[in-house]
Amino acid sequence: MAFFKLNDDSLLVSLDIGSYAVRCSVFKKSDQIPFKLLAFTEEKTQGLEESRITDFESLSLVFSEVLSRAEELCSSSFSEVWLGFSPPFYSFRSKGMVALSSKVVTKEDLDLAVHTACAVSLPYQHRHLHSRPEAFSVDSQSEVLNPLGLSGLRLETEVRLISAPNLYCKNLNRVLKNLGYKPKAFFHNLLAFGENLTTFEQKKNGVCFCDIGHKSARGLVYLNNKIEDMFFIPIGAYHLSQFLSSQFNLSFELAEDLKNSSAELLFNAYIQEEEPLETPQANLYISRKAFSDSLEKISEKLLEEVKLKLAPKDLLNKISSGFIFTGATAYIKGFIELAEFYLGRPACHPQQFYNNFKVTNNFALLQQAYVENKLYHSKQNSLSKWSILRELF
Repeated sequence: MAFFKLNDDSLLVSLDIGSYAVRCSVFKKSDQIPFKLLAFTEEKTQGLEESRITDFESLSLVFSEVLSRAEELCSSSFSEVWLGFSPPFYSFRSKGMVALSSKVVTKEDLDLAVHTACAVSLPYQHRHLHSRPEAFSVDSQSEVLNPLGLSGLRLETEVRLISAPNLYCKNLNRVLKNLGYKPKAFFHNLLAFGENLTTFEQKKNGVCFCDIGHKSARGLVYLNNKIEDMFFIPIGAYHLSQFLSSQFNLSFELAEDLKNSSAELLFNAYIQEEEPLETPQANLYISRKAFSDSLEKISEKLLEEVKLKLAPKDLLNKISSGFIFTGATAYIKGFIELAEFYLGRPACHPQQFYNNFKVTNNFALLQQAYVENKLYHSKQNSLSKWSILRELF
């Protein structure tokens, strides 16, 4: 039976629901950037399989453990959670137009133009998640980032819309409600990560943000501050471990452990063939070079899929800022160097916050929540969301 918890309005709480782990971050509301982390908890995901709830009770237990431990760590109680998840999504561009009665673009005109662009049909039983204004036109002047105050007769806008299955959102809402919490808002993880872990200049010059998850990788391509493409690749950290397990006749758990603790991609370095890899089993011998070569082989397959996703629009040659990778796989020693070599573009990890893949994405959600929270308690227009994000860098 649902009950109500007291909420500490001074806290901002994000819940990152991944296929491998559910992570919760809490920080005290502040205008200071970067944020001061009060609590970070995580629990291995159960009852969720690639954005499908397969066991309601198991998922509820995971949520309960993560959220209650977060409350203990920050010595406070909260009920409102900004929830980031990765459902199947539908994304498209829509245009809106308004006549300027005062012959000058006002905040009301901006809001009305965006609202008009959003007044379109969504896929059956889908829920609207995000509206991202990407460009404006005032009469014959196009590609205007911020038209506020410009003179003209007509304002047009181009908005990126993202929706998700409403049933999935309702089920997550039920899990939280049964525990005494409620979602302040739903975020699509990929957009929240991409918006907050890339800079305005990178978005303008062209950048591909790629989050390598447990069983899949997802990408977001920006060009001229617009989202040019969003893609999905069915290869993730799980498949790397599975490949190593089959190659060296190891248990999946041991292959996963060796990948995370000892793995290196040394495609441009010389290793003695007989040099052993450190393993927890005294009688187990694995060639460090063979292990590195196998890991490099499956990593190249992942990078090849990224390259293929960018090929139809020739985006690889247009993203001068290169690639930003997140996820545990991206932090394997040598992966970034391999990506630069294989893709022929600069590659890096996010530079903001902590150099820790577990915390980085949660900070991106918190930053998105910070922006949404500022708008929630004000009357700023839709464009303000992206203006605030630009100010954070």
